Order: sequence, then C-alpha cells, then structure tokens
Amino acid sequence: MIPDFEYDQILQQFTWAILVLLYIAASDGALKTHERKIAAEFFMRRNQNIQFDTAKVEEIIKLLGRPDKSSFHKLVRERDGDSMLLQDIYDTSKLIILSNMCAHTEQERAIEYLKKNWKGRIVA
Repeated sequence: MIPDFEYDQILQQFTWAILVLLYIAASDGALKTHERKIAAEFFMRRNQNIQFDTAKVEEIIKLLGRPDKSSFHKLVRERDGDSMLLQDIYDTSKLIILSNMCAHTEQERAIEYLKKNWKGRIVA
C-alpha cells in the first residue's frame, strides 16, 4: 500500500477524467455509491502498478464533488489526450449509465457530448 500523502499526488493526473465521470454519474440527480465505485475502479485501472486501498480512493473521490455542466463541457472540450484514455473514460461512462435501472436524459446528453467532442478518437 502507498502512504496516504501520495494519493493526492497520483490522483492529480486523472482528476479531470474523474470529474467527467462524476458529472455523468450525478447528472441523473444523485451520485450513487456504486457509481463512485466505478469511478474509483477507473482510477485504479489507470495505475495498475500501484496497490491502493479501495476505500481510501472512494473517499477521496467522494470529496471531489460534481462539476457543473459548463465545467463538464470545458473538461471534455479541452482534452486532446491519449485516445486510449479517452476511450476508457467513454467506456466507463457507459458502464456508469448501464449500472442504473435506466438511463436518464441528462446522462444520455452527456454521453452524446463525449461522442461529439471526441469523434475520431474513440469508438462509440
């Protein structure tokens, strides 16, 4: 396990991606525990060579909160990152939506925004 103080340093590189996932998760009106868990799994998958305390990662993600719609749009628009990372974010977003009984209209709009802005860099 890594020391507590290193979590924030490691999390910083993926904060924008986790905020995108949290927006999609909460755009149906509530950020559920299982959706936070999916976001934590995304983070840990991106750092497979490090052994994390899952509960600690979920708690840190819980503290991040949810960005508003304009922040979400800005986070998505400003990314020209690695296509594999963008694909992972998109796939994880779909997983979050599918983890619920049915997709909310705002979640569908958010996923469409990802597809539109990352067209050619992800497989939708």
